[in-house]
Amino acid sequence: MKNLVLSVAVLLTACLNVFGQQNGASAYELVVKCGTVSVYSGNNEFRMVIGSIQNPKASFLLGVLPESAAFQMDRIVKMGEKEVAPGVKRTFQFCGEPFLFKVSGTGEKRKYSFRGLDTPVKFSLTEKEVQRIKSAVLNLTLD
Repeated sequence: MKNLVLSVAVLLTACLNVFGQQNGASAYELVVKCGTVSVYSGNNEFRMVIGSIQNPKASFLLGVLPESAAFQMDRIVKMGEKEVAPGVKRTFQFCGEPFLFKVSGTGEKRKYSFRGLDTPVKFSLTEKEVQRIKSAVLNLTLD
């Protein structure tokens, strides 16, 4: 009987958490989507979400101002411009999460790849997508 009560309590708690998360996601508005990476605004903040907003693989707080969110995109570009010896793996702290960071290609075809050190999160952005995200976030201040 104790196991039944415990099982029902755990199941009820899990169900309540799921309903609570779905309500929170409706408060965000899509700013821009690039492949599996999306940027949302809402609740006075900008978030970068990997995967769908209902079931994200990861969610990063980019900032509370458009300028601070754009600064995070600038950090990716600046880190990608640094010279590194071939075969050396770099770590990059992005929004408080440590990632292995790899850069390939040049110009608009430059690709920034992220792989989580503590999490199984993987995603990549091209130079063009980074600039598109930055522009979309900054254009919100003009509305």
